[in-house]
Amino acid sequence: MRNDLEYANSQPNENEKKYKLTKKRFADWLFSDSDDVEYWGRRFVSELRDEGEYSITLQEIFDERDEVPVHILENYSDINEKQVDDWVDEVCITEVELID
Repeated sequence: MRNDLEYANSQPNENEKKYKLTKKRFADWLFSDSDDVEYWGRRFVSELRDEGEYSITLQEIFDERDEVPVHILENYSDINEKQVDDWVDEVCITEVELID
């Protein structure tokens, strides 16, 4: 039987503020790294060769990540409740909303 308190604590808090990250800024950061460009290029070619087509959105690419660097976020310094310390250089994507 489900424990209602555990269930409630496991659900995202809709009132919690999230960091914002624009799709453009995410793409610029992601594809500025040659290893990421090579990875996505190989994945694209492999899927295209095997399946005859390939489609992926920036949201899907974003969702595959675990963390993103703080310096690419739009509003990380504006969220007082989070109190991001200077030494924190990445945040979990569950704390980030990808926006247009």
